[in-house]
Amino acid sequence: MAKNELKLLGGWFSPFALRVQIALNLKGVDYEFVEETLNPKSELLLKSNPVHKKIPVLLHEDKAICESAIIVEYIDEVWSNVPSILPQNAYDRANARFWVAYIDDKVFFGGDTIGFIDIGFGSFLSWIRVVEKMNARKLLHETKHPRLIQWTENFAAHPAVNGLIPDTDKLIELAKAFRQTLRAMQIALNLKGVDYEDIEETLFPKSELLLKSNPVLKKIPVLFHADKVICESAIIVEYIDEVWTHAPSILPQNAYDRAQARFWVGYIDQKWISSLKNILIAEDDEAKKPDFEEIEEIAERLEEVLKGKTFFGGDTIGFIDIVFGSFLSWTRVIENINGTKLIDETKQPSLFQWAETFAVHPAVKGLLPEIDKLVEFAKILKLSLAAAK
Repeated sequence: MAKNELKLLGGWFSPFALRVQIALNLKGVDYEFVEETLNPKSELLLKSNPVHKKIPVLLHEDKAICESAIIVEYIDEVWSNVPSILPQNAYDRANARFWVAYIDDKVFFGGDTIGFIDIGFGSFLSWIRVVEKMNARKLLHETKHPRLIQWTENFAAHPAVNGLIPDTDKLIELAKAFRQTLRAMQIALNLKGVDYEDIEETLFPKSELLLKSNPVLKKIPVLFHADKVICESAIIVEYIDEVWTHAPSILPQNAYDRAQARFWVGYIDQKWISSLKNILIAEDDEAKKPDFEEIEEIAERLEEVLKGKTFFGGDTIGFIDIVFGSFLSWTRVIENINGTKLIDETKQPSLFQWAETFAVHPAVKGLLPEIDKLVEFAKILKLSLAAAK
């Protein structure tokens, strides 16, 4: 079969698309892999999967097959040559479909060949490795799960799988890029010239240190200073300014100006950041429309506040700059994947210039994550949210 007769809409990061790739490789079927973006979704994806609007989708001649497990079964039924993916026996097939995970003296869950359970579980191997590496703990232990460990090695080395499983370090880099709430704290510390240790934290599962340090909200960032624990990024930034009182000041000296700075930080947090999140997870353009309108209104207000100044803090970076600026990369991501400008050079010239100046400031440079990495992470996030529905 020619490749152009069989196409797979997927993403390199998707374990669900990986399932289909392994099944096709196992059957020795040629296909074209079409890298799909999830926001905005392509016309081909929306046309091929109008119900769920998500990957993977297998296009076989004039037919579209959706949902990874269904696609794997379809592949097994259409290309009925050996090796079979599902067992021949109806009862065994039923057990495979319900992910009955017992291992006898078999190389794979399917026996001597890769089967349905192998493909379904194995497609998540990279993400298992990510969690293990970022938390320095084993989910699959050689002593406790010797057969399962041997299975992972056999599975990863199988010709149908070899080269398909995403690189663990690449996935970790994408996961790290998401830590936006840390940026404000890091920028504030850099601005004050304070040395600190950055402890890499994962959110799934959350570390004992995080749960002990922030038992109420159970989230990052958390600042440890001597024997004290401070939580919430805006509160941490104020704490840094009050403890390390040398210049430059982050909050204004005047009480009214400080109140105004706190107001705008709260406004940005409630409005701008909330709208970015809503746009990211929205299913279609119609659902995004109110948030795009909200962002345009916010941008106009911030343009007025900034007008005539280099930074919101005046000649130096201040409280508003740090909080708003820490989300600049995500602002660019939303612009990138939606093909629109949230900060427009013509409509908001002061704000546009501020974004350029802020990004190259010595206290900021190198902290803002790369846009391309965040775009990839946005795909993963979108996929996870879609799968959870």
